[in-house]
Amino acid sequence: MAEKEHEIINLEARISEAVGNLEKDCLRLTNENSKLQLELNDHRPLESEVNKLKTRVCVLEEELTNNEILIKEMSSFHLALENKNADLEHKVQAFKNKAFCLANTKFALEQKIKGLLRLQGCCTN
Repeated sequence: MAEKEHEIINLEARISEAVGNLEKDCLRLTNENSKLQLELNDHRPLESEVNKLKTRVCVLEEELTNNEILIKEMSSFHLALENKNADLEHKVQAFKNKAFCLANTKFALEQKIKGLLRLQGCCTN
């Protein structure tokens, strides 16, 4: 169980790092998009430059959309991992409870055996 918990913790850390990187990329792309839009507004570039910039803006917007989709997917995956982790923790607790009950049963049986052995010793003497 500890190995599974360790694996889940590692996956959660990797997801958090990936989400952070995606958020940084989204911010960078948004800033770059804004700069390009300002360049379009501030300058009177040639028609070909305008078309290049518009194309670049479209590409950046598509990247931004893709990154937002990835963030949503990663968030869903993260939630699923959290749910799985909670389920595993519940199972671990159930196993601990069962082990405790079995230890008590074992102890009770050992006590009965000792009592029976004492009785047997008394009867044979």
